[in-house]
Amino acid sequence: MKLTSTGKVLVQGTSEILTGKHLPQMQACGTKIAAIVIVGLGGSTWSGLGGDVPIFDLVEQATEVIPEIETALIFNPAYAVLDAALEAIDGGIRRLIVITGGLPPLDIVRLLRKAKATGTTVLGPGSKGILIPSGVLLGIQEPHFFSPGGVAIISCCSSLAAEVALGLTQAGLGQSVSINLGSDTILGTDFHRCLEFLKDDPRTEAIVFLDHANSGHSNLCLDSKLLGKYLNVGKPLVAYVAGHLLPREKPIPEVGSVIASQFASMVTTTSNAKLKINALKKAKISIADYPHQIPSLIKTAMADKFLAKSVS
Repeated sequence: MKLTSTGKVLVQGTSEILTGKHLPQMQACGTKIAAIVIVGLGGSTWSGLGGDVPIFDLVEQATEVIPEIETALIFNPAYAVLDAALEAIDGGIRRLIVITGGLPPLDIVRLLRKAKATGTTVLGPGSKGILIPSGVLLGIQEPHFFSPGGVAIISCCSSLAAEVALGLTQAGLGQSVSINLGSDTILGTDFHRCLEFLKDDPRTEAIVFLDHANSGHSNLCLDSKLLGKYLNVGKPLVAYVAGHLLPREKPIPEVGSVIASQFASMVTTTSNAKLKINALKKAKISIADYPHQIPSLIKTAMADKFLAKSVS
């Protein structure tokens, strides 16, 4: 599985994306935005940092003109994401990053079935994308909090990765990549698939996993046997579960669908966080109680690994 790419990118959405900060920010980070798909604006252009970018009505039209497109970034409204994603897949694009969150669960299921049948990688829904500091930005992460280095960040949290990256940078630990899995209950790419990628990533020397108590989609992390299988990556890993110090149990506050609501009443933030932490401990993963502890834990884990290699 290949998550990162420096190839050409297609952006799908509405006219609002043309006036926002995200397209110029991606271009400033080295992202090659080759085409934009906005229904009704086909034939026009968007003035980017590197020149005019063509706008098409359909993905098929874009890929006919620019067949080298590798990644589609989807900014469409939630009700239109499924059609946009299926259109991208039918256009031959095999890497989708769904920025929009709050999708209907059945739409996500249909999308992931199509993705599996076609060998398409889906990141999200509700993902902030992928950032390689001083390399490429595929999404809406904030690059000014990050610096190049060897620590990878996998996050289920909307903004915590930026805070952790800043703390790592201040401690002299740059980042190799930041991957935001997304905020929806059902996700296309999970923690374990990211580990498969990072295991063979030569830039990554250590990994930080950021989760939170309300993320029901992280239940794969509750299986300590599965964690043990996938954590044989040979690289130090530190985890932090936001919300694990909540003083009392309370129901999950955000339920985006009827299906998710059937389970929300049975799950509490405190108990879910404790289950995750217990599973991570069984897998012998270092756990931070607070975000500011992560840099020191990473340094200790990397030093222990170096010492173990020296002894052997």
